[in-house]
Amino acid sequence: MDVTQLVKVSIILLLLATGVALLSRRLRIPYVTGLVLAALNEAIRKRILSEEIVCGRIQNLDEQLLKLEDD
Repeated sequence: MDVTQLVKVSIILLLLATGVALLSRRLRIPYVTGLVLAALNEAIRKRILSEEIVCGRIQNLDEQLLKLEDD
């Protein structure tokens, strides 16, 4: 990563943290809760939990449960 990119990312993260702090204070919620909500917002927007991942996890759990029932 280039130094200029590192500086840009650092400034953006500081601005986001400041925004979350101000909003958390305004809403009277803990700062950590504000950070978690901001991260969840980003995760939902980018759809980190895609349908393929969730369905794959469910299928793996079903297979594990079937193995437990057979034992």
